[in-house]
Amino acid sequence: MPAARTLPQCGAFGVAASAVAFLLALWSLRTTGENQFTLMVSGVAVACWVAGWRAGLFSMVAGTVGVCLLLPPPFSFRVDSAADVGRVLIFVVTAAVICAITFGLHRRSQQLQAAARSQQHSQQWLAAAQQLVRFWTWEINPETERIKWANPYNELESRESAPLDIGLSTLSARDRARFRDALARAAATGELSIEFESVSGREPRRLLAKGRVVPDVVTGAPRLLGVTIELPPSVPNVDPSTFHGLDDLLSRLESSASLDHNARLNIALARQALNRIVAHTG
Repeated sequence: MPAARTLPQCGAFGVAASAVAFLLALWSLRTTGENQFTLMVSGVAVACWVAGWRAGLFSMVAGTVGVCLLLPPPFSFRVDSAADVGRVLIFVVTAAVICAITFGLHRRSQQLQAAARSQQHSQQWLAAAQQLVRFWTWEINPETERIKWANPYNELESRESAPLDIGLSTLSARDRARFRDALARAAATGELSIEFESVSGREPRRLLAKGRVVPDVVTGAPRLLGVTIELPPSVPNVDPSTFHGLDDLLSRLESSASLDHNARLNIALARQALNRIVAHTG
């Protein structure tokens, strides 16, 4: 899309584009004896392409004057026949359509830029939240038993999708069995909540996973969306005020207009997990 210009700049460019188109059309008339009204339409198209829809409107007005000047006899500025009226109307309608299309593309570009800025803002909030309390979001396909996850700490092997067994590979055999039982219950109840330990590092980590079954936005097939949050090593000794900042951060993130349904669901699940931790510390 063209760069933003002031109204005087748009006016100057639009008139200049039509003036150049008029001179070319006049030259064509002098050399071939034929009126090339399409050149006037090209002037509007160039103005819209280079300087935007407002320049196109100025070019359309100037171009209408140019078309009237080119009507036979040239420079008489007479529109006294049905054919002449038809030529002028065709030019005006064509130019208006070009300006309308350019305006629509301009609005769409503005909306995409605003959405990108809002998404970037939301990602910054999410990154800040993930530094206060470590949590991961994920999605499980119960039918294919595959899992997708976010990797904010670069601790996991990056995969778009992987078998569920790989996602559960850091759990003990007992916790893997418990997690699969929880998945089976979630298929019936629509909710998942389980505490378990990860043994991937030098020391076991206590984790809390919460999820909810939702339909896929494209296929409608069930998907289990969830969040896993790392619990403090010794919950009873944790000051609940430690988590107040995270709760406020999640609230602000949830109010962002750029978040889709899945993102809002993950935030809600993170808040539930956070409330459960705070309740344990009371």
